[in-house]
Amino acid sequence: MMAALRRRLAVGCAMAMVVVCAASVRADYKQAYHEGYQLARQGRDWEMVAAKMTEALKENDREGEQVVLTSANAQPYLPYFYLGLARFHLGDCRGARDNWIKSSVQKKVVLAGRERDWFNQFSPICELVVPIEDAFKQTQTRLQSIDELAHDADLGKVWNQESSLAPALAKVRQQFEQARESLKQARGSKVELQQALLTSVKADATQLSDQTDTLLKTARGRRDELASARIATEKRLAEDRKTDDRKNESTIAGNTGATTDGGTTGGGTTGGGGTGGSTTGRGTTGGGTTGGGRSVIVPASLPPPDALRDTFQQYVKGRYREARDGLQAQVVPAEWRAHAALLRAASAFSLYYAEGQKDRRLLDEASRAVQACAQANRDLRPSRRLFAPHFIDFFDRHAGPRTARASQP
Repeated sequence: MMAALRRRLAVGCAMAMVVVCAASVRADYKQAYHEGYQLARQGRDWEMVAAKMTEALKENDREGEQVVLTSANAQPYLPYFYLGLARFHLGDCRGARDNWIKSSVQKKVVLAGRERDWFNQFSPICELVVPIEDAFKQTQTRLQSIDELAHDADLGKVWNQESSLAPALAKVRQQFEQARESLKQARGSKVELQQALLTSVKADATQLSDQTDTLLKTARGRRDELASARIATEKRLAEDRKTDDRKNESTIAGNTGATTDGGTTGGGTTGGGGTGGSTTGRGTTGGGTTGGGRSVIVPASLPPPDALRDTFQQYVKGRYREARDGLQAQVVPAEWRAHAALLRAASAFSLYYAEGQKDRRLLDEASRAVQACAQANRDLRPSRRLFAPHFIDFFDRHAGPRTARASQP
């Protein structure tokens, strides 16, 4: 009998302990919520409000039930709402909106009194701030991608010269900094003014996102275009080198003339006199006859100097600076000075464009070299097979008219 009584007493104590522990857990979340609630209603220490509401939610995340905070005070349990309110006052509109959404999804209580007023005042502000921040993030990501493109090997050569690239990027960056400053000023303004100010900032943020998207597409398209042109040029030069190797030519420039039966052909004869071609390889001439007298200063059997031929090989490989420097460093025989001047003009002209059209002195040097070539041999002209069309146009503009002139018999 006594043993049975003792067992019943033990079971009763255990059940009482369970009830006490459960009540303690419930009391813990109510205490945390009450402390956070009191601070929120006083409008102070929002970090502590956020911490207390987070603590309460760990024990009970079922929002809407009535909780007794004091002996004579029962309130709706709204930890998500007050956590969102704390995040708003801490400048985290995204966190505020997320918690308010969780609060509204449960729909167990309709906000009333001060909670409703706060929500109606602050929620529209966050509905503007969050998309502004998203647009700014997109803009920042695209700006980083554009910066990487600016250092591309092909695009970098023209980056600062084209108005749709570097100048456009600088303008967008300036607008971006202004928009971010406007957001900062709007968030620091009185609450009743923020919604109107943020509406204007949102329009600017959306426009900036669109502008950077357009600029990024423009930069990528220009990069692809330049890369394609470079690859095509490299392929053409490689094919030209293969052709030159097969024919064992060391052509420096021009329409090839050839010796036949002791005579010369330099592009044909007209009216007893011909117009000359341009530079040649071994066993070829570099011009024809004009007015019955010889205008060619290169004998048919005279090959170009090795140094000049080596310099030309540098040029056709796209090593324009090496070709230019090599011509400046060597002494060219008188009979090959016109050809050297032509090659110097082409090297300086190509180097000017290869380095992004930055050094205008290279273009002036090319112009002087063309004039020197024309003075040494008026009939010498670059070959369309070996030189780019825009250089040939440049040469023709600066060489002057090709006129037949009498020479010494």
